Amino acid sequence: MSTNGQSVRGFRREGDVTRTETDLLGSRDVPDDAWYGITLRAMENFPISGITVNSIPELIRGLVQVKKAAALTNRELRVLPGWIARAIVQACDEVLEGRCLDQFPIDAFQGGAGTSLNMNANEVLANLALEHLGFTKGRYDIVDPNDHVNRSQSTNDAYPTGFRVALDQRFGRLAEAVAELSDAFDEKGEEFQDIIKLGRTQMQDAVPMTLGQEFVAFSVNLDEELKQLDYARSPAAGGEPGGDGHRNGGSTPRRIPGAGGGEPGEGHGPPVRSRRRPHRGHLGHGGLRHGACGPASGWPGSCRRSATTCGCSAQGRVRG
Repeated sequence: MSTNGQSVRGFRREGDVTRTETDLLGSRDVPDDAWYGITLRAMENFPISGITVNSIPELIRGLVQVKKAAALTNRELRVLPGWIARAIVQACDEVLEGRCLDQFPIDAFQGGAGTSLNMNANEVLANLALEHLGFTKGRYDIVDPNDHVNRSQSTNDAYPTGFRVALDQRFGRLAEAVAELSDAFDEKGEEFQDIIKLGRTQMQDAVPMTLGQEFVAFSVNLDEELKQLDYARSPAAGGEPGGDGHRNGGSTPRRIPGAGGGEPGEGHGPPVRSRRRPHRGHLGHGGLRHGACGPASGWPGSCRRSATTCGCSAQGRVRG
């Protein structure tokens, strides 16, 4: 530990107490009150948007739920000592309850497909686990961010799964709000059913209608959007837990689902199913653009699935 006046591009102030951490690029001083570690390099390298992950608590919680599930599974399979796993799980629970949500200063836009955020989470959880065990921050010879917190994982499976867990939680709240608004429009439709007004077509007065019919139409449109949210939520629930950087499971025990990794499930996060073809979620999130079928444009006719198996709005005549 040291005190000095060297600046790390605005991330440290004059006279801050620091600790020294080391990675493959060398050693760096880290503010001693920070629960993250040498991933401060990412703060320096990717100051892109000015929006940090601190402002997206759902994403933090989603990723931490993956870390907790992995620790529980690794303990069960005896690839992680029980006392370390318990400390990691306790650290995860604290973050899920709101502690250290301000310790993710990585820019929301970052290079490396989420590697910076994954290691940011690994370091925060490792240092919290060290506190529970009675050690100071940075004692990675006791609890290592990569070898212990990230055991049986890769950014390429942990980050997309955490992302989907966060989306699933957001989907739920959004669906509740849309349903409430739809019900309100429907109630107004009943209230206004005897109020006559002129309809409007192409900015011109048209045939008479009731104000109630107009409000019911608003409700119907929102109900259709709720169906689209359901379609979109299906791929959001598909996770990539376990495996290595290319989803082959080369660095994980064989018994872990999907060739590796625990699944956020009952008791520690929403259920996330392993994909039959895990590389699908690894390569992209295209299905989230337009539900489970994933048509590229959403125009009628762009959905390639059978109309008997998919009821999305992209079924039907091609635009043109």
